[in-house]
Amino acid sequence: MAKRSWPHPVLDPEGEDYPDCAFQAAIQVKQTRTEFTLTVQIDVGSETLLSAIREETAIYVLQVHCPKTSYRDAFKFSHSNIEVKIPDEVLRGIFTVRSFIVASRSFSLSSNEFNQIFKDMAFTIEPGYVLAVAPAVEFEAEKSLDDLRAVKAICHIIRNPDPNATKVDFDFNQERIAIVLPQDQFKIYGIFKDRQPYSQIFVASLVLPAVYQGLLIILEENEDGVGSTRWRRVLKRKIKDIGKEKYAVDESFDIAQDILDIPFVRTFHAIDKTAEEQE
Repeated sequence: MAKRSWPHPVLDPEGEDYPDCAFQAAIQVKQTRTEFTLTVQIDVGSETLLSAIREETAIYVLQVHCPKTSYRDAFKFSHSNIEVKIPDEVLRGIFTVRSFIVASRSFSLSSNEFNQIFKDMAFTIEPGYVLAVAPAVEFEAEKSLDDLRAVKAICHIIRNPDPNATKVDFDFNQERIAIVLPQDQFKIYGIFKDRQPYSQIFVASLVLPAVYQGLLIILEENEDGVGSTRWRRVLKRKIKDIGKEKYAVDESFDIAQDILDIPFVRTFHAIDKTAEEQE
């Protein structure tokens, strides 16, 4: 929401109408294979608005908006915390979460917390009027790492600038793991990457070893505070989703397969399906 002028005092991030007050929302998002769980804790630094909540003349509203899927919904609640579950399929890419206080019925709003320019003034408030708005928070809906489009969350496949390179290389020092292909192989990859069963073959032959090595790196670091690149964050969340926060070196390859939804099996299924379609 862009900065706008309101016809009545609003407790917003700029704080001009309520100079000594604040309205904030601590938001956590947990993703599983089927849904997103949003946990929200509201902090209101205005006794005027807290009274409106207690008197049921106002309510909290949580708005979730995902431009990529055109999903938009609002969740009403009267306590300072809420847990909302949203189906996985309606969120993709960046989505925005924002918290509001909204009038639930008509009343007269006045307060000694207002800016001096509103001193001794009262405002007629109608149902639906925004009374407070917290800063917007953005999150990213990472999808299952089960195909080349989805694994872009943690990996990207690039061309090796060295014309003499003959082997696949990996670079773990970037936000996403770079899978570096020799130049001739990169040309072939570019031709077949979006075709079945080749896209599944690339997941098994290129992405799987990258994820496996990434898991070994995370295990060696052995500290949550070490490494904050995107691929580390995504893999740590996937590890947690499958209940494998604590794993040994010899479990890493199995965990990599679980994270990628058993790519060898899906590869053989894709090969078999393609063969049947060509008969």
